[in-house]
Amino acid sequence: MPPLLDPTETGILNDLHPFAFSVLNNKEDILTQSTMLIAADTDELVKVQETEICGLEEFGVFKYHSMSDFPSTGKLINAIWSYHHKWKPTGELLKHKASLCVDGSKQTHSVDYWEMYAPVVSWSTVCLMLTKSAILGLKSCQVDYTQPFSQAFLMDDVYMWIP
Repeated sequence: MPPLLDPTETGILNDLHPFAFSVLNNKEDILTQSTMLIAADTDELVKVQETEICGLEEFGVFKYHSMSDFPSTGKLINAIWSYHHKWKPTGELLKHKASLCVDGSKQTHSVDYWEMYAPVVSWSTVCLMLTKSAILGLKSCQVDYTQPFSQAFLMDDVYMWIP
């Protein structure tokens, strides 16, 4: 692995590691239910659905209700599966992921929800911080939360069809 900094230079990045900016060209792809069903690795993607459902149940994200218990003021929203291939910088497949989401396009602002917030970071910011960390000789680490968005607190109940 080539060094990130030339020790004879004073803080100028001369020789980048080959993977330093590979994240900008990553091959992550997102599949819908219909595209997943015709993908070459459909079986693997179907397997991770169970992991997603079990994780949501474990976190107490949802409860199953009978339609007879459905409140008259409630709005029933469709569920959407989103499938992902996560890739290593080398181009090798890292893992399959499936996410169960509520179809937010069917919700109305100020009726079904009042605010939106998704704490995501842009890749250019990640690259900038890693580059600065390398220049300053700082150590860095990464954290990956399991099902992060399902751990957020909701003020109101959301009713979703079982997929």
